[in-house]
Amino acid sequence: MFRAPAGWFAVQAVRRLESSADLFGQSAEVRVRFARLCVADGDRDGAAALLRPLLARADDGPRGAVFAMSDLAALAGEDWSGRLDAEPVATLRAWATAATPA
Repeated sequence: MFRAPAGWFAVQAVRRLESSADLFGQSAEVRVRFARLCVADGDRDGAAALLRPLLARADDGPRGAVFAMSDLAALAGEDWSGRLDAEPVATLRAWATAATPA
């Protein structure tokens, strides 16, 4: 039986709801949480697809992703070779580092 990757469903859900429901950066939090679930499910491509739009707006900061810091930190430690370019990965790691208590 065919089983669609978890990331596919997560990406579709975020895209459908993001523009109408993102009042305080919740979509950034949801993207990070879903991306972590995708990685746990072995779907790094789906995780990268969820993170790309968030990381493309790096100048806006992590927004609601700060409410998912453990997930953000875990994602920052992942190997994104071939899935995310170096600059977005650096942004992901910088956000995780900046939000980690000293």
